[in-house]
Amino acid sequence: MSDVEKFEVLFLPSGHKGRFAAGTHLLDAARELGVGIESICGGTGACAKCKCQVLDGTFDDEGHELSMGHMVTAATRHGMRSRESHVTAASEHEQRLARKHHFKNSERLSCQARVLGDAVVFIPEEARVREAIVRKAAGKPVAVRDLVTRKYFVTVPAPTLEDHRGDWERLRDALKAEHDVEADIDFMALKQLSDMAKPQRAKVMQLTATVWRQDPQCKGEVVRIENGDTSGTLLGLAVDLGTTTMASYLCDMHTGETIATESVMNPQIKIGGDDVMNRIAASDNPEKLHRMQKAVTGALSELADRVTQSVGYTAADISEIVLVANTCMHHIFLGLDPDSLGKSPFNPRIAHSVNIKSRDLHLAHVLPSINVHLLANQAGFVGADNTAVAIALEPYNSDELVAIVDIGTNGEILVGNRDRIYSTSCPTGPALEGASIKYGVRAARGAIEKVRIEPKTFDVRFKVIGKEAWNTRLEPSDIGAIGLCGSAIIDTVGELYKAGILAANGKFNMEIETPRLRRGEDGDAEFVIAWAAETAIGRDITMTIDDVRNVQLAKAAVYSGIQVLLDKLGRDKPERVILAGAFGSHLDLRRSLMLGLFHDVGFEHMHSVGNAAGDGARMALMNRAKREEAEHIARRIHYVELTNEPGFVPHFVDATLLPHKKHAFPSLARYGIDPAPPPAETRKRRRDRAAA
Repeated sequence: MSDVEKFEVLFLPSGHKGRFAAGTHLLDAARELGVGIESICGGTGACAKCKCQVLDGTFDDEGHELSMGHMVTAATRHGMRSRESHVTAASEHEQRLARKHHFKNSERLSCQARVLGDAVVFIPEEARVREAIVRKAAGKPVAVRDLVTRKYFVTVPAPTLEDHRGDWERLRDALKAEHDVEADIDFMALKQLSDMAKPQRAKVMQLTATVWRQDPQCKGEVVRIENGDTSGTLLGLAVDLGTTTMASYLCDMHTGETIATESVMNPQIKIGGDDVMNRIAASDNPEKLHRMQKAVTGALSELADRVTQSVGYTAADISEIVLVANTCMHHIFLGLDPDSLGKSPFNPRIAHSVNIKSRDLHLAHVLPSINVHLLANQAGFVGADNTAVAIALEPYNSDELVAIVDIGTNGEILVGNRDRIYSTSCPTGPALEGASIKYGVRAARGAIEKVRIEPKTFDVRFKVIGKEAWNTRLEPSDIGAIGLCGSAIIDTVGELYKAGILAANGKFNMEIETPRLRRGEDGDAEFVIAWAAETAIGRDITMTIDDVRNVQLAKAAVYSGIQVLLDKLGRDKPERVILAGAFGSHLDLRRSLMLGLFHDVGFEHMHSVGNAAGDGARMALMNRAKREEAEHIARRIHYVELTNEPGFVPHFVDATLLPHKKHAFPSLARYGIDPAPPPAETRKRRRDRAAA
């Protein structure tokens, strides 16, 4: 077989089709065609989410209807002969994953199967990437403003035989005379001025100059010229570039208001998986790095276009962009090799803030001359987004000892007060965002987002994204659940623990009598959240013992991360806990506390604040002092690498229990939440209920 031999691959139900070289992974083929297949591990064969089915049959133009019924009809028009043998055989590794995750006989992992011939590939419901529900609403208007970018309306005198100054020199002098602003001019703005001056030759010109001035003591730079007085409109764009999602906030910089928001999934997911380490691996040569950078800069260009058009403007009306991101996303956005972040000592390429022209990033739609400002990074895995959280919440100005936890794909923690402040990073996202959960999914339409379990009957109520009513008020066929998103995963483990179904060590109490608690096909315990009839995937959605263990590990990482930072400060627990980030704002605080996700400081001292990173970006967009503050604070915060801390492992082990092996959680009892009793007490309660 020739190395250049190519075969047709058709994906169903999307109908996308292309020709690919022999040996191409089906997942890579899907990504090239824009077919969304879940692959949280980035195609390493670890998550088992990228299921597919290679159809075995002949699909000609006459339309033979074989195993897939009406789905095959879409394939028959392409006249393809597909065989299961037209992809490589399953390796021992893939076979082990298939057994563990109970694949059907014909199901394969698209990241493992390679093209050997023409193939029609069906993507089952649970493996399809759905458009995520991105909930990163903006906070309050920015009250204190000191703009780096401003507009100035000026009257430029006409040229005369006695006055030989150029158009730019007359504009420059007018800026100085009318507004006491000294400035140079960007070449693209000079071309704008030339185009405007030509039809107004020998006339007085009334123009508006947009001036970017990083330091008020130094010269500014004119980045845009407009005819007439447009100084009443000054738009800026704040962007929170996350590993999973991108959120944009279009701001009226005169008033501090956010006038529009738009969010999208980070398109790098389809190239490099969900987590930071896979993104680093997906950028390991110049060609791959350019592809990753192009994906995210293209998404930013699209966001700028969409968010401005939604309120009647264009992306060219944006005068400046401020962007925050974790260190890996920051580096890829700038086209900097992130390789150093994945190896000890995990140093970033640059820690200080960056100012760069939009044209140098090849951003479309926006003016090529405007400035893009990226806030300072703190360390290898704590980036500008955490710096933005810090300047938004200002723990460094607090008398109280504050713990701030931003639970995203990569968890970032700040603990401290005005005396001293520490930060660290811990890998929370994979489990809490569904990656290592059997039926874990993104927060997309159809995902279960809330779960409640009745302690006496063990009946389950749940709510899916896109449906206003709980499942108990809907017909089973109208529910269409596809899996558990992060907030539901937290809810489920908390509710199982509260109901006595889970013990403190995370084991199921199999003496409880309910059809929902059972042994799965592999013999391990599991609890049914949604019956097959209530789902869109045709099978029961369960929480397994392995799922619970993965949640225990994730929550222990957060708790022990906080504890290590507390040790540095000589304190037992914080006085206040703040959950930041879009995910944190949708967690139920009580059920999070049941797990022991964070220390018990009393519910009155626990708060969710939404997307604080986005708020910090908006503040930096409209307040010069916040940029300077971010630069200073990023250097003042002491970063701690958990793997180097001897106390981390013992803290982690203690924190794997629900809610904790040693620490007290008095708020649970105070609010009527009864933690799971030991099995003997459970039996006594059941006997007492029966006797009653």
